[in-house]
Amino acid sequence: MRIHIGSPQLSRTFDPSSLGWKPVSGLKSTHYVWLALVIGLPCFLGSLIVLYHSISDWKKGVLSQPGGRVLLFTCLLLMVPVHELIHALAYRCGLRSPHLILGIWPRRFLIYVLYDAPLPKARVLRMLAAPLVTLTFLPLGLLLFLQGDLASLTTYFILVHTSACSGDIITWIRFWKQVPPNALIHNQGETTYWGHALGEASSPGEKLE
Repeated sequence: MRIHIGSPQLSRTFDPSSLGWKPVSGLKSTHYVWLALVIGLPCFLGSLIVLYHSISDWKKGVLSQPGGRVLLFTCLLLMVPVHELIHALAYRCGLRSPHLILGIWPRRFLIYVLYDAPLPKARVLRMLAAPLVTLTFLPLGLLLFLQGDLASLTTYFILVHTSACSGDIITWIRFWKQVPPNALIHNQGETTYWGHALGEASSPGEKLE
């Protein structure tokens, strides 16, 4: 994995436009950020409501335990790194792959993970959905077995994380609607392309499925 500061770079491995690949239509990055904020707002407001109604009970209960406050803030701080780590693992290409990129874009308040080689649509869709499934849907099942402070804390974290997944949801819908089932997907800077001709894109021995 390599780290990049700023907007997504042009690909080092493949120029999809040279093979006639089609760009996936979408919003400009600024509009994308605003749309993601709007979509994530209901869940974020929901988390504030849970926090408002539960914080006094938390202070008397789990937060009064040794290390309780530290654990709460640590979980909040680690939420985004863990979210992006799940993305990286879901690419199924290995964290040591030189094609795996962790991007930090301060001007857009974005952290992203990209893979600098064409991948099948199905794998990209699984990658986009992985954090939502792991950190939102699976914990929802836990609520059936939790009560009191643990239930409200879990609900709080689910809502906060779901609000942070709005960008992934937007991108998942774009790819699902615009990219044919058997196509490959590849990023070129801020533009995502799809096509069927692989050319010299993939790394030797890479299994595409």
